[in-house]
Amino acid sequence: MGLGPRPEPGTRRIALVEEVFEGGCADEVLAAVETVSSALRGAGHEIGRARLGELWDCRGLAWELCSADAWRGHQVWGGWLNDDLHESTWAALRSGALISAERHAELGARLVAQRAAVPALFDAHDADFWLLPLDPDVPRPIGTHTRANNSTMPVSGDPDYDSRIGYTPVASFAGLPAITFPAAVGAEHGAPIAAQLVGRPGADADLIRLARDVAAQRA
Repeated sequence: MGLGPRPEPGTRRIALVEEVFEGGCADEVLAAVETVSSALRGAGHEIGRARLGELWDCRGLAWELCSADAWRGHQVWGGWLNDDLHESTWAALRSGALISAERHAELGARLVAQRAAVPALFDAHDADFWLLPLDPDVPRPIGTHTRANNSTMPVSGDPDYDSRIGYTPVASFAGLPAITFPAAVGAEHGAPIAAQLVGRPGADADLIRLARDVAAQRA
């Protein structure tokens, strides 16, 4: 759903990412994002919706590419390390070692294609920024969750894979600036629930202003 004519100077058009609301995200997290949306509307900005489509589906690929690049980097610089790595880091490197050169090239091509498509993706919904949670889950205390394979990287096939790939790869895979900030406090553990705004290239200063607008509305 588009947001209509170009807004007044100082007003920004912000689109909630629709895929977030289609399953897999905790109700408490969704409520926190809606709170941010209301604050931005209260600050005079326009709120709409946007679908990220293929970019959304590439979140797992971002982690896969990260694992592959980490392994390749370790082959070059690993000998410079004086300390051993934690097992969770070794597990992530091992997953990267399994990614072939052909697959690595394919992932790189997907990244380039998605970054080229970003302007049209914003334009399709008349949006300047995307609003979404930082993570689908409510934060839990340290030590209360054991990962399936003890790896710092999500690996396809893990029972918690869909949750662990999270929402941060949207900005990183697309090569876009983003800002995160606390949106609420978890009811059970008191940990902050974070939201993020993702902008077009060069929108860094506007992202900071929008975060300040949210803080001012919630003060």
